Amino acid sequence: MVQIRMPASAGRGYYDKKIAEGKSPRAMTRSLKRHLSDHVWRIMLADERRSCRQREKESDRAA
Repeated sequence: MVQIRMPASAGRGYYDKKIAEGKSPRAMTRSLKRHLSDHVWRIMLADERRSCRQREKESDRAA
């Protein structure tokens, strides 16, 4: 909801684009939430992969 209120945010741009495509504001809010949660999920997966690689490097050094 904060991103929708901020005129220069990426979320507001996404919201405006979908509204122009004919989506209702309520459906667009759901879509924006899903878009943001997908983004956070990708970041979490990348962090997990990075931490696994670091653990592998540390175990290789210890060996």
